[in-house]
Parts: sequence; C-alpha cells; structure tokens
Amino acid sequence: MDTRYTEKTESIKSKEEREGRVVPADQERKEVMASQMEVAEKAHAIIMENLERHITIAELSQMLHVSPTQIKSCFHKVYGLPIYTYARSQRMAAASKLLSGTDESILEIAGKFSYENGSKFARAFRNVMGVSPSEYRRRILWERENGADLEDD
Repeated sequence: MDTRYTEKTESIKSKEEREGRVVPADQERKEVMASQMEVAEKAHAIIMENLERHITIAELSQMLHVSPTQIKSCFHKVYGLPIYTYARSQRMAAASKLLSGTDESILEIAGKFSYENGSKFARAFRNVMGVSPSEYRRRILWERENGADLEDD
C-alpha cells in the first residue's frame, strides 16, 4: 500500500477530530480530494464567522465561486452533515452558551441569531439540544445552585 495515501488519510482524520467533524464509524471513509476539502473548509469558516445570520447556499456559492451543488456535496463529505443542519447546530451551541452565561432574555438571544420569532428559535433549539431554551436555562441554573454534577452520580 502506498504510504503517502496512508499518511494523508491519517492527517485528514486528525484534522477532522480537531475540528469536530462527523464521520460515521459504521461507514467506510470516502476519499476526499484536496479541492473538496478546501471548499468545505472555506464554507465552514464563513458559516462560523456569521453564526448571527442565516447564510444561504446561494450566498456561499457566490462567495466561493463554486456551484451550490458542489458546495453541498463537498461540505457533506467532509463534515458528515448537510450545511443547514451543521450551521443550525453551531448556532444553537452558541445560543446555549449565552443562555447559560448571561441574563439576556430568550428573545434577545433568538434575535442575535436572526430569529425574529421566538417560537421558531425555541423549536430549532429543542430539535438540536433536546430541550426548550427555557428548560435548558432552568437546568443550568439548578445545577449551579445545587452544585450538581450529574455525571459523578
């Protein structure tokens, strides 16, 4: 077996681990070309720099000078999720930090991530985090007040 391929695969795997990419364990790893990796990483950077707004695939396409289909395909191959699913999960993770670390209202936090409708934000948050934003905040506050570390039980 060509050792250059093995070394390249290993360096990609370690980079995936560092950046939190999802590669299902039960699926064989598909080889990702350097150009696909570059497109996905650029799209990722744009998404992460703009969590406060919903970036469309058309916008990414214009910014990166790549077709929408190619962006979607490259991103999914590298990160293991569709772009919108990944972006929403990252927005909700950032929102959860604000819910646990600030006294801002849920509507203020929703607005920071371009949700004008609190119920749409709550639905997206619940879909990603498994609980509503208010329940999430209640649990965090309860754990802080009671010194609870549920994993030590």
